[in-house]
Amino acid sequence: MGGERDLRIDGRTLRVTIKPGMAEGARIRLAGQGGPGRHGGSPGDLLLRIHLRPHPLVRVDGKDLSLDLPVTVPEAVMGAEVELPTFDGKVRLQIPAGTQSGARLRLRGRGLPDARGGARGDLYVAVRLVLPEAGDKLEKAVKALEPLYKGDPRSGISL
Repeated sequence: MGGERDLRIDGRTLRVTIKPGMAEGARIRLAGQGGPGRHGGSPGDLLLRIHLRPHPLVRVDGKDLSLDLPVTVPEAVMGAEVELPTFDGKVRLQIPAGTQSGARLRLRGRGLPDARGGARGDLYVAVRLVLPEAGDKLEKAVKALEPLYKGDPRSGISL
């Protein structure tokens, strides 16, 4: 999301400003901060290449971000409003009733800013169903669901 970093280069500390939305591989040019010029000429420019450190929970695809969101079975079946952290603060996200595991929900404009001033990217939330702790109660509850399935859910899979 941008910021400032101090870099130690050749015994000097340089403060570098990283604009919000700079992408992997983008370059920053620091005029006059490179090596000395030939024959006593002025110093050249220092070129830095941006490398994004992977986030443990968020994936980056251009300006868009993706995040896995754990959801309970009741929340997915009946629908729910859940709190979701974003880099801009917490938001409330509506989980529609009947949401399947793997469904992707989009939060428009909650992705990375555009380094050139264009529209922000989107945040995509992948729903991941979380089952309760295994045990007799869970087995009993799941047995009651078996008659609700209409056919084999894997019938369309063939290689």
